[in-house]
Amino acid sequence: MKTSHLLITAAAAALTLAGTAEATPPVWAHGGPPAVVTMGPPPAAMVHVPNVPNGNAIGHAPAGASVGGSVGASVQGNGNSHGVNNNGVADAANILGNLNAGHASQTALNHASPKSMVGAISKYKSSMTTALAAKSAAQTAVNTSQTAVNTDTAAVTAGTTTVNNDQTAVTAAQTAITNLPSGATQSQIDAANATLAAAQAQLATDQASLATAQAQLTTDQANLATAQAQLAAAQAQIDAARSALASVANKPLTTAAITQIDTLLGIN
Repeated sequence: MKTSHLLITAAAAALTLAGTAEATPPVWAHGGPPAVVTMGPPPAAMVHVPNVPNGNAIGHAPAGASVGGSVGASVQGNGNSHGVNNNGVADAANILGNLNAGHASQTALNHASPKSMVGAISKYKSSMTTALAAKSAAQTAVNTSQTAVNTDTAAVTAGTTTVNNDQTAVTAAQTAITNLPSGATQSQIDAANATLAAAQAQLATDQASLATAQAQLTTDQANLATAQAQLAAAQAQIDAARSALASVANKPLTTAAITQIDTLLGIN
């Protein structure tokens, strides 16, 4: 009984102290629950709350994100947050009246459908770069071959004149022999024959030179024709590229628009 009485007395004292503590907090208390009390809702209350990846909670939302609403808030802006250089595609798209293509990144350009404006401009730039390089090389070949043809033509013209003169000399030598008097000495006859032989030899030499010049002219004319065909093919590629771009843009490309687009894309 004595032990029971002590326990009851201790319990009553504890209740008295608890009531006093609740009514008048000690001076050292700063409010809030003791350290042993867990803050926030109980774990069961968080069962249906989704996790936000990469620590992007509401307090750390990325720039441009819409706070509130669903967790997967959309990012505002044109998606070009990494400063990707679209190599003039944006401005080119603007000229063509398709502003949406102007927000394409380089990755988008590389993988865009050729039927889309972004893909069409990317394809146009690639095709034009190749075609313009081919055109430049072909134009150089045309110029070189044309110069060679002009030189060959001059050589053939000069060679033809020389051969004609040689032919005249041969004819004159033959006439001299025919007109030798009946009493001509052997020395006179030998001299006339020597003149004819020399004229004929010169004619043969110059005819050979003329034939060489003519062959060279034929070769350079063939080279010129090949270069001209390559130039025409390159121009056809350029025309096809522009036609394809106009088809996707669904509008004709004026000379001014083409100049602007090529300048923006750095392909002119």
